[in-house]
Amino acid sequence: MTTHPLNFMALIAALAGMQAAVPVQAAISMISVQHRVWGDAGEPPAYRNFYDESGPAPLSRSADGITNTGGGNHASSTASAWSINAYRAGDAFYGNAHAQNTYVFRALSREISISLNGVIGVWWFENHAKMTLTNLGTHTLVSEYQSPFYTFINPFPIETNDMADYPFNWDTSVEVDPGDEYELIILVGAHRGEGGDGSAWLNLTIIPEPGGTLLSGIAVLVMCLRRHRRRV
Repeated sequence: MTTHPLNFMALIAALAGMQAAVPVQAAISMISVQHRVWGDAGEPPAYRNFYDESGPAPLSRSADGITNTGGGNHASSTASAWSINAYRAGDAFYGNAHAQNTYVFRALSREISISLNGVIGVWWFENHAKMTLTNLGTHTLVSEYQSPFYTFINPFPIETNDMADYPFNWDTSVEVDPGDEYELIILVGAHRGEGGDGSAWLNLTIIPEPGGTLLSGIAVLVMCLRRHRRRV
């Protein structure tokens, strides 16, 4: 049986071009995912309602409450597969919302790239986002992102801009050991001590480094070629 020759260089180029479309799961072997949402709304104790739930499936919960003067308050949190969101509205000090995802995984290459993007709603010093990556084998912090809430550093040159949304895009590449387990946690919180709205949301993307993806693709291609030759 005759076989048509394969254009090896064209296949390599195609594999290289696949990098942008690599799904999040391609970089890692997921061991577990835990979602958690919690928050409260209203004045304690009589007028306060709260929620606090966690589990392996995505969650979305909310609470509504009032103050003893009749003011309305709302808090809501969503923890989806690769994104989290927290929102609160109402009187000052009487609403808080949080959302968190915890991923435990093994890396499939020796380097992964992590990309975060989101928005810290008005005001940046009362709403926050955070990411930590920890090697569970060595108990060491590998990488971390903290919004200005945690560092108390004003990212705005003009004081009046404190009342503007704070969008962020943060990328990093880290070396990892495929033999170890890693824990990656993303967290957002919405507080807004002043009356009004407060919010924070964050999206997470994990991809392998381009070289690792290409080499993995070539390895798969070589295995397929060998199997094909054995059959003919």
